[in-house]
Amino acid sequence: MVEEKKVRVLELTVELHDAQKKIDESQCRFNVVEAGRRFGKTIYSLYWLLKRAAEPRTVHWLVA
Repeated sequence: MVEEKKVRVLELTVELHDAQKKIDESQCRFNVVEAGRRFGKTIYSLYWLLKRAAEPRTVHWLVA
């Protein structure tokens, strides 16, 4: 008997503003974001983590 693998699809429906897009497009190995209140740091960090967690054989950390 062959087991069927179940696959879940997650759709990210986050619209980034210009400053967040600039961070997201960065090719740097490390990013340090200095931003004030209401910038969207929490939502962006969750978006970043989920986007990269989908890459196979990778390990990511989120330190807050």
